[in-house]
Amino acid sequence: MSERRKRQKQKFNFGDIVRVKGYETELFQIACFTSVYYHYPDALYKEYTYELSRIPDEEWLEAFEEELTLVCTAEQAQDLLRSYQAKTRPNTTAPQFPSIQDQIDKLLDDHITFMELYTLLGDEDYKSLAYLAFDELKELIAKKK
Repeated sequence: MSERRKRQKQKFNFGDIVRVKGYETELFQIACFTSVYYHYPDALYKEYTYELSRIPDEEWLEAFEEELTLVCTAEQAQDLLRSYQAKTRPNTTAPQFPSIQDQIDKLLDDHITFMELYTLLGDEDYKSLAYLAFDELKELIAKKK
């Protein structure tokens, strides 16, 4: 196999802790990765896309390999996670409620999802749920003003 056809190995593995370009103040853990091969007459190129889970709330993000910087390997991750959780643990026992903006974002997501399901499946229940989410969204926006 010629030098140009040599396969690239992924730089990151399951459980590794990374930082993402554009999200430098946050930590993410590698949950999954996808590899895609590009075949050319005289070359073979492999691209990796990583599915990430944000620490501590497990919010999902997808990023390309070149956007990631290794913080620690999976073997070292447990120690880092323990120290991170100790630093970020809230000092009060008061319940944490989502902000109005978070609620608005979730309702927008729900509305879009239900409308897509209605469009795909034609089930009127999804349309009704989409309108319910939209009505709640209007109420929240009115409260925010």
